[in-house]
Amino acid sequence: METPPPLPEPPPPPSQLPPREGMGCFAAGCLVVVVVVAFFIAVGSIGAWFLYGRAVTMFTSRQPADVRIANVSDVDLHNAERKLNQLGQAAANNEETTVEFTAAELNAMIAREPLFAELNNRVRIAMADSLMNVEMSAPLDAAPLPKLRGRWLNGGARFGFSFSLGEFAFEPKWAEANGHLFPEEFFTAFTPSFNRRFNDGFRREVEKNDQAALFWKHIKTIAVDRDRLVVATQRL
Repeated sequence: METPPPLPEPPPPPSQLPPREGMGCFAAGCLVVVVVVAFFIAVGSIGAWFLYGRAVTMFTSRQPADVRIANVSDVDLHNAERKLNQLGQAAANNEETTVEFTAAELNAMIAREPLFAELNNRVRIAMADSLMNVEMSAPLDAAPLPKLRGRWLNGGARFGFSFSLGEFAFEPKWAEANGHLFPEEFFTAFTPSFNRRFNDGFRREVEKNDQAALFWKHIKTIAVDRDRLVVATQRL
């Protein structure tokens, strides 16, 4: 910035902490866009209109799938919100901290936290063996490709990912859409371009909000470690 930064303000109360917006950007991107963009890249690379139409029919559906998150615990939701606030306080105070989220806590936020309302009944996650598993049912009405209006991308993916030095790195292991598996060769071809496009889009979105941009500057690393999502902050 060309102007000197403003003097630091006291941390806002927990219900108004800026990290909620920053973490919302993270969640919406990391839990949903992986399979969607993979699909776009796959069908976008097909030159023949006939094959494109077959791909739409094969990989998408006219009806959503049931990915509701049942039996959400008040304790899990409370713990997740407390940990988000802890990250916010660390960023606001320029402190180092490390927070671990369970899959139950992340799913509780998806199901009941208003910030994640667009993901409710659309995404359900699990974590094991340092990999994230995502089940999803995403409407494709807003997709910038023909023949997708009124259709849904129902499927799942298993992948590892990390965040370091301001960039995400995804390592897809398995993905399916509408009951059809993507071949392993597909991952080799699409992963480098997907990581590049995802990070470019992520930076553009974060730059639209000063609070989110400041929050993400304080995020040092994010990774799936066994069955936990581990987020570490750093001093600037």
